[in-house]
Amino acid sequence: MDGGSVDPLLADAGVASAEPTLQLPTLPRGLREDRAELRTRSTVAYAAETRFHGRTWLLSADLMWMLQDRVTPYPEVTFHGVHLDEDARLPLAFFRGSDRPKYRRSSDGSLEPTELVFARLSWVELTGRSLEDKGDKYLEVSDGSYVRAKDAVVPELRKTTPWGARVGETDDTGRAPRGRGTWIDLSVWGGWLLAYEGTRAVFATLISPGRGGTPQEGREPIETGATPTGRFNITGKFKTATMVAPGELIHSDVPWAQNFTGPYALHGAYWHNDWGQLKSGGCVNVSPIDGKWLFEWTEPAAPPGWHGVRWLPRLEPATTFIVHR
Repeated sequence: MDGGSVDPLLADAGVASAEPTLQLPTLPRGLREDRAELRTRSTVAYAAETRFHGRTWLLSADLMWMLQDRVTPYPEVTFHGVHLDEDARLPLAFFRGSDRPKYRRSSDGSLEPTELVFARLSWVELTGRSLEDKGDKYLEVSDGSYVRAKDAVVPELRKTTPWGARVGETDDTGRAPRGRGTWIDLSVWGGWLLAYEGTRAVFATLISPGRGGTPQEGREPIETGATPTGRFNITGKFKTATMVAPGELIHSDVPWAQNFTGPYALHGAYWHNDWGQLKSGGCVNVSPIDGKWLFEWTEPAAPPGWHGVRWLPRLEPATTFIVHR
C-alpha cells in the first residue's frame, strides 16, 4: 500500500494513520487459510505479538494479524492421565464434574461423609473391594477411605484384546498384529480411556466425547453431536489441524489430532477443562498433555520432524481404536 493510504484492518479497528503499513513477505500459496474473520466463540493460536499504531497485534499461525483486545486467552490446561505401573495400578478412580465427598466407616459399620473431599480431576487407587450401605455402593480406596461408586469414574479392563488374547496374560494366540499391538478402548458415557500394548494396559485418563453421547438410531452422529461407536483404526496423525464446527466456528491449531473415522478424531483440546464430561461436537477430546503422549505412542509413528502421517495398511500397523457406550 502507498504511504498515505489506510490499512483496511486498521480502519476497521477505528485507527487511521499516514504512516506506512506493515509489509509482510511473499508467502507460499496455501499457507494462509481462506478466511478473513473468525466468528465469536472460535479459537485461534498465535505465534508472536507486536505493538503497532499504539495497539498490540497478534500474529496467527497462518500469518494473519488480529488485535489482542479482540480475544480472550484460555487458562493453561494441566490435567493429565496416569501411566499404569509407573504412577498407579488398576483399579483406580477419577473424579469429574465437581469435588466428591470422602467417606469413612463409623463405629456401627455404616458409612458417613467426612470433611474431606476427592478433588475434581484427581485420581485415587482402589483396592477392588466394595460394600453396600443404605442402597448405595461404595468403593474402598487404598488409604482405607471410601468413595460412593456413582461419584467415581472407574476405567474397566477388557477381558480380551481385539485379536482374542486374554488381557493381563501371556499372548499365545499367534494372532497378535504387527508392531507393538497398540489399541485404545474408551467409554463415551463413562468418560474414560484405556491404552494397551498387547495384553497390558499402560495408560488411563479422562476424555470428553461428543455432547450428544452415542449415536441415535436413524440419525447421523453429526446431527446430534454424538461420537461414533465401533472398532476403527488410527488412519492419520497431525501435530496441528484446523477444525470447523457447525455455524462456521473455527478451532485453529488443534493439537495432536488423530483421525479414526470420517471427520472424527482423537485430539487435544485447549479450550476447556471439563474432562470426563460430554463436551465436543463428536470428536474425542483429551487434554493437550495426554494428546501429545498418545500421539507419540500410537501407530503409525510420525517420523521425526514430520507434521503428520497417513496410514499405509500394506506397509505398517495402526492402533486399533474401540469406542463403546
